[in-house]
Amino acid sequence: MPGEPWQFYPWTHTGLYLFDIYDGSGLEKRMPGIVERGRMVVESAGDTAFRRYYSLGDRALLKRDEVHYLHGDSVWSASWSAPDSMVGPQ
Repeated sequence: MPGEPWQFYPWTHTGLYLFDIYDGSGLEKRMPGIVERGRMVVESAGDTAFRRYYSLGDRALLKRDEVHYLHGDSVWSASWSAPDSMVGPQ
């Protein structure tokens, strides 16, 4: 494991992270801050179907409660409220 912050760490996974942002107002009655909602992990270092795209063109689309993540030549989809139950690749 690298010892300095500017050194590279080994690649572990590729995916899309989803966050909720709270400003302290509204019905949630939560403290202001950023909270991780979940992750849509599409590749992991231990996967047997390890493809590892070197793509800087990943994209995400949010539509109502739907999240769509384009990575390489595939699309994964999930509900914002349940990102761990994603469907894909399509």
